[in-house]
Amino acid sequence: MAGESGLGALAASRGVAAPAAHADAFWQACWRNARLIASGDERRLHDDQGHYFPGLKLNFTENLLAGDGQRDDAIAVVTCLADGSLERTSRAELRRRVARLAEALRQGGVAEGDRVVLVPRSDARAVVAVLAVAAVGASLALASPEMGPALMSARFKSLAPRLLLAHAGTMTHDTGLPLAERVAQVVQALPSLEAVMVLDDASAQLPPLGLPVMDLSAALASVPDIHEPDAWPRFPFHQPLYITRTAGADGQLESLVHGAGGVLLEHVKEHRLHLGMDGHSRVFAPASVASPLWLWQLSSLASGACIVLYDGPVRDARTLWRVAQEGGATIFVAHASYLRLGEHADLAPGREFGLSALQSVFYTGMTLDDAAARWVHDKVKPVPLQALCMSPDLLGCLLLQRAGPALDHDDNHSLGLGVRVADRGNGLEGELVCHAHFPSRPLGFLDDPHGTRFHETYLKRTPGAWSSGERVERAADGALLQRGRVDGLMNVRGSLIAPAELLPLLREFPEIRESTVVEQQQTGQLGEGRAVLLLALREGASLDGSLIARMRRRFAEAASPAHVPDLVLQVPELPRLTDGSVCVAALRDVVNDRPVVDMRRLLNPGSLRALRGEPTLRIPTVPAGPLPPPPAPGWRSRQDHEAYLQALWEKIFGFSPIGLDDDFFEIGGHSLLAARIFTDIQLSTDQRLAPSTLLKAPTIRQLAAVMDQAAWDLPVPLVQLRPGSGRPFFLVHSLAGTFLELWAVLRALDTQRAVYGLQARAVGDENAPYVSVREMATDYIGHMRRVQPEGPYAVGGYSFGGLVAYEIAQQLSRAGETVELVTLIDTHVHGRYLPLWEWARYCSGWLNVTWGRLRSLPLRGQIDYLHKKAMVLSDRWRVALGLTPKHPELVGDVLKEANLPPALRRTRGAMLVALREYRPEPYGGRVVFLRASRPSPGDPLPVWRKVARRLEIDVTPGDHDEMISGANAKALAVALARHL
Repeated sequence: MAGESGLGALAASRGVAAPAAHADAFWQACWRNARLIASGDERRLHDDQGHYFPGLKLNFTENLLAGDGQRDDAIAVVTCLADGSLERTSRAELRRRVARLAEALRQGGVAEGDRVVLVPRSDARAVVAVLAVAAVGASLALASPEMGPALMSARFKSLAPRLLLAHAGTMTHDTGLPLAERVAQVVQALPSLEAVMVLDDASAQLPPLGLPVMDLSAALASVPDIHEPDAWPRFPFHQPLYITRTAGADGQLESLVHGAGGVLLEHVKEHRLHLGMDGHSRVFAPASVASPLWLWQLSSLASGACIVLYDGPVRDARTLWRVAQEGGATIFVAHASYLRLGEHADLAPGREFGLSALQSVFYTGMTLDDAAARWVHDKVKPVPLQALCMSPDLLGCLLLQRAGPALDHDDNHSLGLGVRVADRGNGLEGELVCHAHFPSRPLGFLDDPHGTRFHETYLKRTPGAWSSGERVERAADGALLQRGRVDGLMNVRGSLIAPAELLPLLREFPEIRESTVVEQQQTGQLGEGRAVLLLALREGASLDGSLIARMRRRFAEAASPAHVPDLVLQVPELPRLTDGSVCVAALRDVVNDRPVVDMRRLLNPGSLRALRGEPTLRIPTVPAGPLPPPPAPGWRSRQDHEAYLQALWEKIFGFSPIGLDDDFFEIGGHSLLAARIFTDIQLSTDQRLAPSTLLKAPTIRQLAAVMDQAAWDLPVPLVQLRPGSGRPFFLVHSLAGTFLELWAVLRALDTQRAVYGLQARAVGDENAPYVSVREMATDYIGHMRRVQPEGPYAVGGYSFGGLVAYEIAQQLSRAGETVELVTLIDTHVHGRYLPLWEWARYCSGWLNVTWGRLRSLPLRGQIDYLHKKAMVLSDRWRVALGLTPKHPELVGDVLKEANLPPALRRTRGAMLVALREYRPEPYGGRVVFLRASRPSPGDPLPVWRKVARRLEIDVTPGDHDEMISGANAKALAVALARHL
């Protein structure tokens, strides 16, 4: 905890209950002990408008950068990137970059009172951008990069911002439209914008915008190199800082304005007094940059803490624990569902990653049960575990309760807020309200000059108190358990969703007569809330898989993946109040199996009757824990196959319902998910199907029909991907062993030719995989000749597949056959065959990433990692001597690929061995190299220029991974068709 000279002394001297009863005295003492940097008179507590400390002036950024006296060489920000590398930013470097950007903003005309909007990734550049905007006295609003352009535009348009700061480069884990396209659409929707600044220096990826665009590095270079301004400008305590989105009393979206001083003081109080943060703390609170938790973590800089940021996907239940170890986190704040996910997966993060620095775990969302709390103690680390009831409208915590019984449950309340429970009359559950006046109360809504809507939203429901919207239940021992929201906001999978954001999208579907979205709170074994979409359809329309899939795709594209409803139900009509409006509160009560409070006010109470008996509301639709059990012997019913596949898909995809006619690829399927599905099919039914079967049978109904056939669709090396006429085109698999990665390209490909795919041995069979490109080529030529006995031949492949295609052409040419075309789709060669300068660049990047990952592991993990690498080295000598490697599954990234199915790991490893041993030889035929517009480290083009004497180069948008997905896949298909 904080020392006796600071806030710790305040708590010790006054006790924990006193501040609620004597709020003014508490906040005065809190200010004096916080040691924040400010000027002016602190004796006047508040003015006639309720603003705290009207005589004080401060700079929010100055206080965060000062860090309660932290040294210049202390690390302020650790950014963990998706590739496993780390970026560390010191206090001095952070101050220097913020000061220079703030000066650049001032020179660009950004001033006190302006509004700026940001679409940043979670990295140090985002921190610099937020602090620089705050430093000049402007207010700011944030949107996450995963949001769709329609949602971003809706959040920003009413603010009339002057400047947009955004990342624009696409990452390999992005989904949907490229980020640059989304940013461009947002710019076009905001006529008030005067300029755009690109935080990751990727302005070249933006289309013409019709207004000035500058990269961050250029902006920093445009001002003198200053370490810190002589004096940071200071603004009133209630200076507008953050603008967030919330739902008003009528359910409509509102822009909520937060004051800089109140946010700063509240966060410092929570961080130092409640959580004990100081200069030795490292805080890891993974969250969307637009969430209150991300802003709350940012403020911990003011207490001297270092913040750990993660800019990458959460691939599995291990990801965030690995990042916590790599970043040296002492405090880990996770969503409750993520902790439950680790428990149900039976992980042991403490043993696997060490977590040597970890001192405490906090969680947000629903209250953890005893089993999950024991799992944290036993399998993570025996450290304090506490819940944080984060209020999105206060950007702070209402409860900071410890797991299990407490001696005095008032200890769980955030000090100085006067937190109480306004119950429903039964004393067991109710809404958290704040009876005290406090500095962090928001300033109001935009465009609400008299505060009418603000008053109705927060002050009318419980007279004399601030209504938080957070619902709690009192346990038998008196502890308060978080149970979701009482208003229209939904806390789903760690994201706060306003249903009003979905309603405009639902109006785009003519089949829907009326609709609404409510949260079903704490369902299933993981205890997550889930979004339930309730639809009343027009006459003649039906709720089928096609409609659900179209809605899901639209929500993910225009809003974000978090906005995609978990459950879609059709109802005859929605309940309405006497004024004709839909009674969302009644639907929330029914969906959560609670008594309906407003039943007497309903015009059509019978509309709730069918919903009460809906089975999917009682039984979690998405199975948790183990996959569906194996079927009984002799299982042959088509319906049973469909039921099994439906449960399996919903488990692996992680949402429901999935209809029998939903397309695997259109709902987000890819090669890894296909491998997992067919691995389980083989284990559960003894049926061995090739993952490529999904290209011909991409729906549950079609795949069940394949499984129901007497002659199953067994894995074969050659598969027809597209029918056609004339000479076929042969496409060789990638490192995944199949061609499913190219499904979007294949669907967009416009050619008269038939297309055949060659898939790797050991994908679905028991043969040992090839460890030689030449052996693969010889085998595949035999299969090609069964379809096309003689040339001219056309072959190609993506990534590794291009090497095999190139060798196929070599062998066919030596056999006297004609090869009309070899297509290499961004095909790389092993680094040791690159020119010296590219090889050095490749090795440097590999060493940095490997060293960073090795250093992040505990001693036991380091020994295991080095042991596996030694086995790989031994296998390399075996291959050099003409022997078969014993452990091909260990080749590659033994950390990142640990969760792949064993057969896929073995196949990928064998191909990586083959990649290392294959040096392309000169070839005189036609070679087309379809190159990504953003080459990866170790650019192979110099090699292909040297060996391919008739080389044609065609550049398509994206990097190695992006070029085969989304809009880029269509561009690649057009280029491929042009050469065919």
